[in-house]
Amino acid sequence: MSAKLDNLSKIILATGAINYLAVSLDSVNEQIKMIPDKEGTFEHGIQARDNLLFETWGKLGDIMQDLGNLINGQDCLTPIDIRVTKEAFNVVIHGKDNVNK
Repeated sequence: MSAKLDNLSKIILATGAINYLAVSLDSVNEQIKMIPDKEGTFEHGIQARDNLLFETWGKLGDIMQDLGNLINGQDCLTPIDIRVTKEAFNVVIHGKDNVNK
């Protein structure tokens, strides 16, 4: 008899896949930068990609908030939870993503 994954297992599986896909996309983006784009053929695709990534970023923020609220409602957020997730929440939820170069 087979058993189905519970929802938490599905979330963990999905976030692993999201991480893999994001790293792969970053690698592709680095490769595209090395190809001369004399006719501007990549420009339209890059704009569409950027729009999709912006929408995805917003959805991930919603998911982060939902999961954070869930853990806080069921148990409580501990200092280690806050320490581990603080930077991600600052960037994704609060838009504090300025980088000093």
